Amino acid sequence: MQSGFIQILIILALLVVIISLLGVSLGELFSNKTLKDNFSYVFGGIKFVWKNYLLAPVKIIFGTFKDLLWEPLAGSLEKLKK
Repeated sequence: MQSGFIQILIILALLVVIISLLGVSLGELFSNKTLKDNFSYVFGGIKFVWKNYLLAPVKIIFGTFKDLLWEPLAGSLEKLKK
């Protein structure tokens, strides 16, 4: 699990280097009002889709996984532990 986190950090660092080599200033980029408005709109849409369409099925799938796989497996491991 630690190596995945380290890989993400390395990828982010390389992304910043590539953006810098292309001459893009991250400070100016994130202070741009139009860019902020666009990201706000996109994330608002993602939030809407998550709440109205995806959250209920994900809860059902997670609940089924927990009831059918996780709890029996955890119970079996507890029995083996004793």
